[in-house]
Amino acid sequence: FTVEGTARRAFLYAPPVAAPASGFPVVFAFHGRGDVIENFEIVGLERAFPDAIVVYFQGLDRDGLSGWQTERGMDNDRDLKLVDTAIATLRQKYSIDESRIYATGFSNGSGFTFLLWGERPNVFAAYAVVAGRMRPNAQPKQQKPIMFVAGVNDPQTTYMYARAAIVT
Repeated sequence: FTVEGTARRAFLYAPPVAAPASGFPVVFAFHGRGDVIENFEIVGLERAFPDAIVVYFQGLDRDGLSGWQTERGMDNDRDLKLVDTAIATLRQKYSIDESRIYATGFSNGSGFTFLLWGERPNVFAAYAVVAGRMRPNAQPKQQKPIMFVAGVNDPQTTYMYARAAIVT
């Protein structure tokens, strides 16, 4: 994908069959800070959800590590613009089910997933976050289904549980 002149890498898995009448579901996946899609795709979302288009995105450099914006306006909204471009491109190339577009992320990718919930609530049907937290300036405006995964020793967990009543 090219966003404002910058090439953005992604691995895209599309089912090798004709789209159903409703279109393909879509899953956007965002790695953790410092990771790369070559490592992150090991989670195998395309194997778990073979009927969906799955897109693993590569974050851009931020202070020497790849990663994602976690608040509106950060890095000139480069990652929000990436998602907007990716959705527009997928709509042109594939029949997609507009009611089944999902976002998931790990760690810093979770922070971006929370931002998508706050900034693009009408685009995504649901969210899944793993080992991440919501930034104060990335508050959701609409209730949506979310799966939140964290361990009891995760330093982000306490913050998240304190905010749970707001986002559920």
